[in-house]
Amino acid sequence: MKTNVQYAVMTLILIAFLLVGVGCQTQGPYAPLKRGTSLEGTESLVLLDKPLQKLISVDAQRASYTTEGRIIAEAILRNNSDNAVNVQAQTVFKDDAGFSSGDETAWVTLILPPNGQSTYKAVALNERSQQYSIRIRMER
Repeated sequence: MKTNVQYAVMTLILIAFLLVGVGCQTQGPYAPLKRGTSLEGTESLVLLDKPLQKLISVDAQRASYTTEGRIIAEAILRNNSDNAVNVQAQTVFKDDAGFSSGDETAWVTLILPPNGQSTYKAVALNERSQQYSIRIRMER
């Protein structure tokens, strides 16, 4: 004859198994969230840190090609403050559809003199690159 304690234990075990079974059910596939296009998808130069919006400005920017057909990305950055500002720049080169062509430069440190300018230049390593995005951030 089973006691009340044994029935209680068996009931708890049964409830635990039911909860585990219900918790493991999945709802199926989900559609990805659409958040719109990021600035890196629409702009050729982006500032990654908010303080940079007041510290620096872009005086000029251009793209040209080498004789081998590789894209050259250039930007002239101006320091708007009375102190030297250290920033880092990186270029992500993209194909004509806007996808990365597998060509990203390393982060390069630029020292912008007080109220002065500095030129950043990057050259793609392959001819597949048709677009680029220069990324500027505070020095890390």
